[in-house]
Amino acid sequence: MSSIGFGALKALVTQDIPFSELIEHGLDENFFEGTEKQAYLFIKNFRYRHNKYPEIRTVEAEIGKDGIFENLPVEPIEHWAGELRERKQFWLLNQLQKEISQNLHSNKVDDTVQKLSYYYDLINQTSVGFSLHDLKEEQLKVIDRHNEIQLNPGISGIPFGFPALDELTYGNQPGDLNLLAGVTGACKSYFILRTALSAAEAGANVMFISPEMPLQQIGRRLLAMQANLKDSDIRKGKLSYYAVQKAKNIINQPINIEGKGSYFKILPSGLYSDVNNIVSICSEYKPDILLIDGIYLLKNHKIRSNSAWKEDESVYFTIKNFTLHANIPTFATTQYNRAKPGKLEGTRGTQGAEQISSNFLSLEFENQEDRDTMRPIQTRLLKVKKGRDGDSAIIRIKLNFNKTTINQDAVLSGYSYQEDAEDMYQDDKYMEEI
Repeated sequence: MSSIGFGALKALVTQDIPFSELIEHGLDENFFEGTEKQAYLFIKNFRYRHNKYPEIRTVEAEIGKDGIFENLPVEPIEHWAGELRERKQFWLLNQLQKEISQNLHSNKVDDTVQKLSYYYDLINQTSVGFSLHDLKEEQLKVIDRHNEIQLNPGISGIPFGFPALDELTYGNQPGDLNLLAGVTGACKSYFILRTALSAAEAGANVMFISPEMPLQQIGRRLLAMQANLKDSDIRKGKLSYYAVQKAKNIINQPINIEGKGSYFKILPSGLYSDVNNIVSICSEYKPDILLIDGIYLLKNHKIRSNSAWKEDESVYFTIKNFTLHANIPTFATTQYNRAKPGKLEGTRGTQGAEQISSNFLSLEFENQEDRDTMRPIQTRLLKVKKGRDGDSAIIRIKLNFNKTTINQDAVLSGYSYQEDAEDMYQDDKYMEEI
């Protein structure tokens, strides 16, 4: 196995392959060992200094190993990349086995579980590459996507469940990190649960986590939404016989209306759940959408920092990075700081939350009296403060707590108004030209 690294380096030098192809295959100096790493660094620095590769004999002289490349076949770099990844995984698994044995011998069960998660992430990372993309190819994909949407009108992403918002954003798109902010009591949890249910009804595989809600509370609220029952009646055991039968029928039927048999998974959680565990589980299950109710409550146990702000920021960046690489949308809720409720810069967790989000939404009280009362019918204003394409909108949302429904009530301003204005402008221009 010790010749694998030299084989990859020989392929680079003899075939004059750009050094960056190693990076594109997800390989760096950590995949090489001993004199392999010494040769790797020498070739890399030589290439950058002289804009060409050194002769094989020069490399051998530098590392003091004559003829080490001589008997190695010249294979495509893809072959050696696969061999290097497999060898790295073997090293990691071997190291994991040693640490597990030591921990279990000392009855360190919790530490062993953390090690499993840590090494699982490392092994997954060995398969991640860094590819360069040609502009022309990406633009052709844009046209292909345009034609696909034209032939299949409607939103192209996974629906939020609110028509005006879906029309504005075209739904939760792959690679999107969408954020919904609001003060305590704004009903952010109801909103994201409605989106989770809409996604499932559309046939999407859903992964949902709420660091502050118990699992049965999540299940109860979703069941109340599906059956249009009062959430508190289920909690207090006040359902009629017929309502119980209705609920049971709903539970035993598939959620999605297309009958594709998609799943709706709820991640076990709690306060300060580790974001890396969420990424690991989602990497394994590969859901169509990830929903996080309370992203500001997640922690990153991989970093060591006394700064809460830095750790919070690392959580957002970890989720954003996963969203991009997995090419799935993530929709998460967060809170406003009390000092700046309703303002982008007042988003709890990190100042960069609104900057890295694709769509930044704000759920706000329309009537101040709804803050302190439990009226069965209430309204909220959903404000699109930062759209993917610079769009904005204000949508009135109606909540009926007697039936546990949350629906769009009216569009107060936004996308449809902008389109109407543009059409009128174009008509006026056309008439002037005539």
